[in-house]
Amino acid sequence: MKNILVFLFFVIIAGTLLAEELVPPEKSFPYTLSLSQSAGFLYGRGEERVYKQDGALLSRLIWEMKPLFYYGAGLDISRNNKHGRTGFSTALSLKAGFPSLSGIMEDRDWDTQDGELSNYSTHNNYTEGALILDYRAGVSIPLDSRLLLELYLGFSWMHFNWIGRDGYILYPENQYGSYLNGAALGPNAEKEPYNGPAVGYSQDWMLVFPGAGLSLPLGRHFNIAFSFQWSPLIFCRARDDHFATKTEYSDSMNFGLYVEPRAEISFIPTERLLLSLYCSWRKLEANPGNTISRKTGVNTGDTSAGMANAAGAAWNTIDSGIGITIRF
Repeated sequence: MKNILVFLFFVIIAGTLLAEELVPPEKSFPYTLSLSQSAGFLYGRGEERVYKQDGALLSRLIWEMKPLFYYGAGLDISRNNKHGRTGFSTALSLKAGFPSLSGIMEDRDWDTQDGELSNYSTHNNYTEGALILDYRAGVSIPLDSRLLLELYLGFSWMHFNWIGRDGYILYPENQYGSYLNGAALGPNAEKEPYNGPAVGYSQDWMLVFPGAGLSLPLGRHFNIAFSFQWSPLIFCRARDDHFATKTEYSDSMNFGLYVEPRAEISFIPTERLLLSLYCSWRKLEANPGNTISRKTGVNTGDTSAGMANAAGAAWNTIDSGIGITIRF
């Protein structure tokens, strides 16, 4: 990260010394291709939820990304001078997270008649895969000589997989040390160390959404932009592997709520170079869906079972980073 910041510093200095006019001359073709690169981090968590038949929460697993660093690349096609007239724009970007230890995983169960905490465990959370693909297409509309409105439709696909390793568990036991199913976790429960892989979990999200943005130049070399995206059209497929019990859960959830506000400030030293600092907050809450469980051990036979409205998933992260864009 330090090397990236040093590189950006020298790029800014060089761009300032070689500054050109920001308003380019008219070109025969009114659209410009832009390529971008970015580096940043996600700070937040993914969630796995299990619901009881009455809708109460039975289990909740939190998978931290505090933080998860990533590298990104993008492609954009838009008008040369968006403030001149209404035009079409489209953008595609891909972010890939670096596999790493990104926090902890916590697993809580409320498997008692009165809804008391019955089980708790925590493990080191290793993010093994992380991809975010975003695409949007729409129009840019100049409201006056400075303020620009952008309206668009977008699609996003997100894939994450984690594994929880080591740590400890807290389960209620009787006086002989046997596990008490359905009993509350008492204040005197002792931590039991856990070694090796405990739980693996993956989420695949698909989002379809409308969005709107406003941008405003700040002098000749700076620009500030805000955007907002919202949609109930979210779809999630998830898989949970419990290694100790040799059980696999496959979840399917449709619809819910997605919101994402975003802010970005850009420095434009030349017509063809743009440096940006951005921050967004992406929140997803899927409606309860169906889950199918099966045993994964040897010679388990037909042990699959399904439950309706038992599966849940959520996502809550801040995305912040820096970017470099070159216009052709």
